[in-house]
Amino acid sequence: MENATVDCLVDEKTGKWDAEMLEGILILAEAELAKKIPLPRSQTEDVLVGQEVLEEHLVPRSPNKFKNLVWRSCRKSLPTKQNLTQKTIKENPICD
Repeated sequence: MENATVDCLVDEKTGKWDAEMLEGILILAEAELAKKIPLPRSQTEDVLVGQEVLEEHLVPRSPNKFKNLVWRSCRKSLPTKQNLTQKTIKENPICD
């Protein structure tokens, strides 16, 4: 599951969330919330967007807090468990 993507959680035949898969991966409350997230009617392929595209098209018209989020995520400075562990702020990347 380490390299799994969201499309693994969607039933290919119906195009809806695979309830059994969601309930097997998430706790019940989170699975119920996930099932409420709408899925697109037509399948589209994911595309990796480069930093240049973000800066040129998306960011100039966006609010400052979104620009800050994009900037921090591009520079891997968001306070994720992995980053907090690398900076020795958090001792164990697995435990909360």
